Amino acid sequence: MQKYLVFLLIFICLPLYSVAKQLDSIKYYDVDKFQIIGKSTLSDSLKFYRIKETLVKDFPEKVKELAKNTSGFNVVFQTNSTSLSLKWQLREYKTFANMTPIAINGFDLYGWNENKWQFVAAAKPSSINNEVAIVKNLDGRMHHFRLYFPLYTGVKKVKIGIDADKKIERINKSFLPHKKIVIYGSSITQGASASRPGMTFSAIIGRNLNADVYNFGFSGAGKMEIEVALVLSKLKPDLFILDCVPNASMEQINTRTMPFIEALRKDNPNIPVLMVESLFREDGHWDIEKGKKVLGQNQAFKNIYLKLKELNDVNLFYLNHHNLIGKDNEATIDGTHFNDIGHMRMADNLIESVHNILK
Repeated sequence: MQKYLVFLLIFICLPLYSVAKQLDSIKYYDVDKFQIIGKSTLSDSLKFYRIKETLVKDFPEKVKELAKNTSGFNVVFQTNSTSLSLKWQLREYKTFANMTPIAINGFDLYGWNENKWQFVAAAKPSSINNEVAIVKNLDGRMHHFRLYFPLYTGVKKVKIGIDADKKIERINKSFLPHKKIVIYGSSITQGASASRPGMTFSAIIGRNLNADVYNFGFSGAGKMEIEVALVLSKLKPDLFILDCVPNASMEQINTRTMPFIEALRKDNPNIPVLMVESLFREDGHWDIEKGKKVLGQNQAFKNIYLKLKELNDVNLFYLNHHNLIGKDNEATIDGTHFNDIGHMRMADNLIESVHNILK
């Protein structure tokens, strides 16, 4: 009987010992030791806010809150670890009917594979506090990685875990972005409804163009307030992209678009601006009133563009909605917000435009 109890005790304790040993073999590093792409000088160095609290005092309340979301952030690093783990603490665990938990609350990892960034795996969230193994059995050679942050919630802490006997370093300078692009817009710009953070059109643009893309998508709140433009103007990027028609009313488009663009260029009047029309919402093909509304918004936006072009604005560009996400009617999750196909097609169109503008 005594031998049986000893055997039972060993049987129970061995798995616990194995888990403890595995945890001891992982060493965690704060991500602020590495370069965070997409985190601009408007951000708080101590917090993962897209725009620091001192700069949003005059913003609408919804924009203030959404500025705390981490959409667009991605940390880059290199390591020879054979495994990668992640610990993170969210400000809030959120759920939406039209988005995945990974996109809202999780992370996804890309690795540099010879000549391109390739998806590796996702860190699946389960609560406010999370600890997961992202990938195992790596080859032990130095590899470059980029880890995309959640799209629709805030993050308090993030730590990358590697083998305790391996090293992790800042990324080689040759991998750092060459251009800075600011995208201002709606929920689609913020990332709805990509399946994971690295599949948003802004993330795809960043990888393909090796650009530091600052994502200022504010879900339901991209309405071109002059106060927002004045703050964004401080960044002085190589290009502003405006994807804000979906949220703005006809009156707001007519009265705010021109002052908004002027404010963006307050300190540098020659910065190129690309104006992008709203997608034509899928139910607009059937709901006549909704269809008319979107076409009216786009026409009002284009009228402002034409007025500015008449004033010889040579650094103003325009992208219409006709082929933004294809014509097969399969590029959204709910008729409005892009699925992965929609984000990829939007990115392809914008990449072509950006190439032509910045060539």
